Amino acid sequence: MKKIIFFIPVLLMLFFAGCFEGEEGEITFFAFEAENNACINSTSEGVISETDITVYIQAQADLSALVATFVADDAMVKVNGVPQESGVTANDFSAAVEYEVTPQCGETTVFTVTTVPASTFEDLTLAADSYWNGDDDGSGWGDYFTFVSGDACFTNYECILYDSWEGFAYSNMTDTTTVGWTNQYSVYTGEAHAGSSNFAIGYTMTYWGQRAQVYFGYTSGNYEQAVKGFFVTNTTYAALNMLNGDEDFAKKFGGEDGTDTDWFLLTVYALDENYEKDETNTVEFYMADYRFENSEEDYIVDEWTWLDLTSLGEVYGLEFELTSSDVGEYGMNTPAYFAMDNLVLAGAE
Repeated sequence: MKKIIFFIPVLLMLFFAGCFEGEEGEITFFAFEAENNACINSTSEGVISETDITVYIQAQADLSALVATFVADDAMVKVNGVPQESGVTANDFSAAVEYEVTPQCGETTVFTVTTVPASTFEDLTLAADSYWNGDDDGSGWGDYFTFVSGDACFTNYECILYDSWEGFAYSNMTDTTTVGWTNQYSVYTGEAHAGSSNFAIGYTMTYWGQRAQVYFGYTSGNYEQAVKGFFVTNTTYAALNMLNGDEDFAKKFGGEDGTDTDWFLLTVYALDENYEKDETNTVEFYMADYRFENSEEDYIVDEWTWLDLTSLGEVYGLEFELTSSDVGEYGMNTPAYFAMDNLVLAGAE
């Protein structure tokens, strides 16, 4: 009886201590928060894939002394043998940093954190639930503008007189339910990529002659460089239009019985030294595809998806074009919008 009484407290102590042999160290959240890092405008949250953590961060940010905020439960966390305190300890992230995570019981797991400088659009200021689509003062027929994020310059034209714009805008709007043109600046995912705030909106129909283009080297002077890619998804306006159709022009993708072979295609062109699109150097990405024999495979992109552009090689910029199977008397019926986040140039790293 005495042995039984003795073992009960021991078992209770082990239970409440939460100590289990074979437990693995784990980081469940990792970010560089703006409040702890003066060199960034907005929090950059890491994308965790097993033991690899990728953080897309403002290009030209000082990586030499970034303070990370992380969650690792009750584990001991070290970098090069130095204990780490979330939100306090600074490290040099110019190269990959290894976080050694050791639970109370169990083996140490090493997480590798890599920062990727990008056009994050977090270096652009917006009020909550708002957008920028140009700086036209309304006194004439509109004007041409640009905005810069990281090492990339984005084209824009706005005409307040006709309540129109083309090229690129930037936004932090996340309304996923409102149908129609009044919701043209919202992203269908309901958030920017990787927990950030801002993203770009591309509009590729041109009435004023402003094509949706991006030019490289604005801050570095490296005008010709390789581009790795960017994250892309649909806007709410385009997605709901394809999903349901509208009362005026656009059809429901797939038709009433779901068998129509509809599609919505984004084509990315390389720009040459004259900043003209190279028709022979392109990457294509389907924003929606209903051409499958099995209609259950049909899709409208509803998450941030990496679009690899490394095949373009070294270029001076990019031009974007949207085409659709839904074309009417006045041209394409599908709203010509897409959303972009975290554009990565090889020269920015």
